Amino acid sequence: MSERHHYVSQFHLKQFVDPLSIETRDPWLWIGDLQTGALKQRAPKNIGWERDAFAGPAGLADRSASLERYLEREVETPAAKVLASLSFPVQVIPSELGRYVAWAAARSIVMRSRYQAWLANTLVPLDVPGDEAISPAPERLHSMEHPQQGIDNQVPSSQINHRLLGGWNLLIRGADFLELVHLQAATFQKQFFPYLSWIMLLAPPNCFFIIGDRPVVWEVNGATDLRPAYLDHPAVHLFAPLTRSIALFAYHAKGAKPAFVNYEYVNTTIAVASVDWIAGPSKAVVASALETRTAAGAS
Repeated sequence: MSERHHYVSQFHLKQFVDPLSIETRDPWLWIGDLQTGALKQRAPKNIGWERDAFAGPAGLADRSASLERYLEREVETPAAKVLASLSFPVQVIPSELGRYVAWAAARSIVMRSRYQAWLANTLVPLDVPGDEAISPAPERLHSMEHPQQGIDNQVPSSQINHRLLGGWNLLIRGADFLELVHLQAATFQKQFFPYLSWIMLLAPPNCFFIIGDRPVVWEVNGATDLRPAYLDHPAVHLFAPLTRSIALFAYHAKGAKPAFVNYEYVNTTIAVASVDWIAGPSKAVVASALETRTAAGAS
């Protein structure tokens, strides 16, 4: 039987519920629909999910394992425990939170279309950064498309890069997406995050952070639809709201520390980068973010 798999973790979404709903049977968030502009209330369990999104093994060494169970046990539970005991200010970002942020950045369903676009005519890495859980993907068949020759669903893994050089594009299917998610999460952790300088931001009294279907966003000079490699750009900024009152902000160590970063900057970036929905603890903060997104010309 299929299951709801959250691409934004429930424990994360629960940090953004309306304070007025906390004592109710089913606490809710305010959801802003980015296609219609509608505002509605939804429980965390009812947003940010897709059927069987992480049912496969991805890059896990145990090919019978489920990435969903791995994420719950090894990524989400440790991060939830740390977040529950976090006190402000924080001098060093706990590794459990850093790891969760890496996975949150990589696993959003929004990223699936990004991976498809970013991989067009780009060689696929055959080796992954060192990670105790990752094992090279077994030889299997993939789907690729050529402008003149059409779609071939019988391409062995070993032939992907050769085909890419010949004008073919890899079509991202379920197993491909999970392997790319695992690879990207490891790359964030090992290759990019260690070279970022991290700051914990606190929202002012009666002000809130929002979250979106891209819960972790990076931007360079206002552009948010950028390949992960831009995390090595000296002007890059990364945003990861953790709760309605706490957010992580990062800038590259070889770049300049921003003179001023506030919650409005975080919310604007999250709203502009999101695709289908944004959410927050009050109708007012989500409505404001929707207006800001519209004013910025985001679609």
